[in-house]
Amino acid sequence: MDNDDVLLLERDAQSWRLRCDSNPELVSQANAYLGYLADRNYSPRTVRTYGYGLLAFHRWLHHVGLSVGDVVTDDVLGFLSACRQETIPGRPGPNVVDLAGRPTDRLAPASVNLRLAAVAGMFEFLSMRDPGMRSPIPKGKPSSWFATGERTGMLVHTRRRPAPRSRLRLRTDTVEPATTWLTGPTIKTALAGGHCLRAPAQQACTYANICEHCPSFHTTIQDIPILTRQRDTAAVLADDAQHRGWDSETERHLKLITRLNTLIDTATTRPNAG
Repeated sequence: MDNDDVLLLERDAQSWRLRCDSNPELVSQANAYLGYLADRNYSPRTVRTYGYGLLAFHRWLHHVGLSVGDVVTDDVLGFLSACRQETIPGRPGPNVVDLAGRPTDRLAPASVNLRLAAVAGMFEFLSMRDPGMRSPIPKGKPSSWFATGERTGMLVHTRRRPAPRSRLRLRTDTVEPATTWLTGPTIKTALAGGHCLRAPAQQACTYANICEHCPSFHTTIQDIPILTRQRDTAAVLADDAQHRGWDSETERHLKLITRLNTLIDTATTRPNAG
């Protein structure tokens, strides 16, 4: 890809947009979707997170010579495979693994799932705008799992409708009985050394993840396993909040994921930072 074909994500006066000087039409649908998110009052940070997912997808489309209108399910599977093979510059590898046994120079499953969520969201938006357009994103069986309080008892009124699961999502670490809080009907916050749970009526704590978002918060390369685990947990929480229709909670978790990715990259490129 030469300089004339570079795809970029940039901030304009209104929101975030993809730019491709050699083929503006390639990114027109993605920019319409990002504008739609901004119109729905998603924060610029959340729109940026979706934008980076779409940037990766459109760079892949450009590489294989496809446009958004050409994409079929097999192409989406090809993008998934490309994400699984992608290496991250500056990360040690390929023989260095994290505590879960995954190569540290590859994208984490949660990061791939965020890209897929952005792509799925774009095609859902395009199908909403044009009912005649069929989305290439395959739908799985609806989730039938509910927390105990959602089946019976005082929380039965919060029971959500079964949400279709995407067949494209990468499997993440299995939720053990001790960590079923990840899918409970509560306001959840992923912390480096634990988690916070609040009743929906309480809403999110004002101080949730205040340290991670502070400019004075510093990390080193030794902190990467902890930050990675926290980011992957936040991705599970973002998915759970999205299924419940809790837009503000989804956005809050996406902000944290974006910040943790920045901290991980900083710790990787500056291993001796204090």
